[in-house]
Amino acid sequence: MGNTNITDADIMKLCSTLAYTDVHINVCSTMTVDGSAFNKPQIGPAYLNTAKASHLLQQLYWQEHFVPVMQTKGLMLATSERELIMHVNKALLQPWLYTKANDAILKSIITYNDGKCTKRVVEIIKQALVDD
Repeated sequence: MGNTNITDADIMKLCSTLAYTDVHINVCSTMTVDGSAFNKPQIGPAYLNTAKASHLLQQLYWQEHFVPVMQTKGLMLATSERELIMHVNKALLQPWLYTKANDAILKSIITYNDGKCTKRVVEIIKQALVDD
């Protein structure tokens, strides 16, 4: 609360970017969830300039908060530049191969993806007002 420099305009710009992209590439980010909400192929670069650095980066994808996403197998990790290019090209040609787990990614993090979250919140607020 009050400790961020991300504006509403920044968020709108980000959503717009995801809406108009064909493939979503991000490194160890919960932006994978956002990209899944737009039903985009999810690809995560998992390589750096040394084997040790690459190993450390690959471990980052398995941090506690990201484990549910990884368990869906909906984020395709690329362990080399060549593999990244191959995944991007394949995702452009056959996006359905890369988007079939997007629903599972959303469910793993946000629980509900049925478009009725606002209705649920309203019902809870109504019930709280009635109970008081």
